[in-house]
Amino acid sequence: MVEDIRKSIVFHRTRDHAVSLTSLCLISHHPFVSIFHDLLVLLKQIIDSCSYRAAQKTNIKDIVWSVLTGHWQDAIPPEAMREIKEIETWILMLLSSPVPVPGKTKVQLEVMPSDISPIFEFALPDHTRFSLVDFPLHLPFELLGVDTAVRVLAAIMLEFKASFSCIS
Repeated sequence: MVEDIRKSIVFHRTRDHAVSLTSLCLISHHPFVSIFHDLLVLLKQIIDSCSYRAAQKTNIKDIVWSVLTGHWQDAIPPEAMREIKEIETWILMLLSSPVPVPGKTKVQLEVMPSDISPIFEFALPDHTRFSLVDFPLHLPFELLGVDTAVRVLAAIMLEFKASFSCIS
């Protein structure tokens, strides 16, 4: 009982009470927006799971996120380093996957067991056809508002430089 209380005190002392917003971004010239979104959601779940496992072993909450975002200043515990290496291996597997030949091949990528995640299928149309973008068009209008979204789309269509700023 005393040992459990001691562990609880140590866990709460080492815990960071600050909350931060973390965004994951994948930049690519390939038109697979929905698939990339699903992969980023899966990556976040993997990082959260690895962070949870590392926290169970080290009693340090969110240690994996702290290391990945560069906020960890001390030596990285071996348990956390193993989890980070698993995440890096998963990302390397994604980056090492081949790109489909337009109009000829498709790539089926199994990133997790089929009971956890579906197989992701990548295919590109022939060069003579317009490339298909599976981006939901309602999102810019919802996020930016109609006026701003139309101005951004007009700037992109007219090939103007687009500059974004956030005013709070």
